[in-house]
Formats: sequence, structure tokens, C-alpha cells
Amino acid sequence: MKMKKHVANMGKRDKMTSFHIDTESLPRKIKEWGSLVDLVNKQTADSTAEFSLSLISYEKEHYSGFHNDTEYIYIIEGKGRAKIAGNEISFAKGSLLVIPAGAEHAICVVEQGPVRALLVHVR
Repeated sequence: MKMKKHVANMGKRDKMTSFHIDTESLPRKIKEWGSLVDLVNKQTADSTAEFSLSLISYEKEHYSGFHNDTEYIYIIEGKGRAKIAGNEISFAKGSLLVIPAGAEHAICVVEQGPVRALLVHVR
């Protein structure tokens, strides 16, 4: 009985992950500092989504301020410095910036760019 339940759950997970998003066809939000493409959020996935996933590109510095959710920025390419909760941090390809909920933050220098990253907000 336990085995059947496990297999049924595996099937559900496989179904949920067997889709494809052509990210090049999604609308790009052009900003003063760069651009943003929303990949997964409440509108694109499921009304109960507790996270959002975006592709972000920083052409120059960007002050983000404060958020009520935790933010993760995985650097795909580029190099620069960020300020998170008063601490200046250097980043480059492969870095993961973790910004706790309520922490003031900014991308303060783009040294080698554009800086392209995956941006995740978790509520």
C-alpha cells in the first residue's frame, strides 16, 4: 500500500514539472537600471505560489530598498558589488546573494556587465 502511494505521488510531481517556458517569448520589463522577465509568479503559475522567479539584468546600479520577503539573487554572468543590510559584498558569476526580509539592499556597482541573474522572492 505504501509503495502505491509513493508511486502515485511521483507521478504527480512528474506531471507538474513536465512543462516548458520559452523565456524569449515572455514580456521584458525595461527599467532605468536594466530589465526584468517574470518566469514564475502568481499570475503565471498557480494562485497559491509563495515565490516568484525572474531573470534580471542590471546595466547599472539599482537601489532596491526593503521587501517583506526573502530574496535570492544567483549571478549567471557579470561582476559587481552589492550592499545588503549595510554590508558591501563583491559578487561574480556563480555567487548567490541572500537578502533577508526587511534588509535594505542595492546593486551598488556593476564592474563587468551587464550582470544577469536569477531572482527569487520567497514569502
